[in-house]
Amino acid sequence: GVSHCPLPTNTETPPSAANHVLNSHKGMVYLQPYPGYIHGKQPRINGLVMPTSVELLSESAKATLTLEASYFLDLCHREWNTSPEEHQARKEEVLHSIQETGSYEHTTKELQHGLRVAWRNAPKCPGRASWENIDLFDCRKVTTNKEMAESLFSHLRQATPPEGGITPFCSMFRSQMPGTEDGPRVWNNQLIRYCGHHQENGKTIGDLAEADFTTFVKQHFGWKGPQKQGSFDVLPLVLQIDPSKPPELFEIPPDCIKEVEIEHPSYPWFGSKIGLKWYAVPAVSNMYLDIGGLLYTAAPFNG
Repeated sequence: GVSHCPLPTNTETPPSAANHVLNSHKGMVYLQPYPGYIHGKQPRINGLVMPTSVELLSESAKATLTLEASYFLDLCHREWNTSPEEHQARKEEVLHSIQETGSYEHTTKELQHGLRVAWRNAPKCPGRASWENIDLFDCRKVTTNKEMAESLFSHLRQATPPEGGITPFCSMFRSQMPGTEDGPRVWNNQLIRYCGHHQENGKTIGDLAEADFTTFVKQHFGWKGPQKQGSFDVLPLVLQIDPSKPPELFEIPPDCIKEVEIEHPSYPWFGSKIGLKWYAVPAVSNMYLDIGGLLYTAAPFNG
């Protein structure tokens, strides 16, 4: 099917739990696909002593999920200062769900905190100082590609309010069922990117980094793009809420796309002659988020 067509690296299936367990942990909340980049190397994070990779890999999938969920709930308990009774009741609820169904569901509060902890634990991200300000769009009830598109359009609109500035948001769709690869996908690297149009003379108009993906979208979805190809044509979104069904293509409405003209403070001619610009909201969509053992394969965010 279309979902198995060759794609850039961001569309590869996320590694299994056994693979990404090999990375160091920070409270069982972390981002991929940058192993060792976000997690660092310290085994003691936030006052918790994390189990070694060998310990995790020796457990069954259900036991591993139980372990990761427990550590995440312990982290929430410590940082929220909840009562021992409330913490124990929630942990028993989660562990019972794992034993009965092989998975569990985060509360909205847990999801929000997991998102913020993941950003807080990204030591090389210059924007992580604002980790407490990133807000969650809980999209876990979305069931169609069209609903997924509308959710992301809303995300882009709210990330750039009329009064100016950029507000950090993350849109999180349902988690992947542990032991499967049924998680939703955003096939684009970022929600907004510019096309790279290959020409017959071998040159490329636009963003060379997106040239292969642009060609893929044209070939497999019949997308024509603008009649006159330019350097700043915005790519459509390719979305797949259910990997068992084909993905769909969605053009991004113009009101979702805020762009900034690039000028030089010392050379006024720079902007007018070269005509450079860039989109205002870099919303990364090719990373997955792991919170307490649950993998969120579609969690686009901007900071």
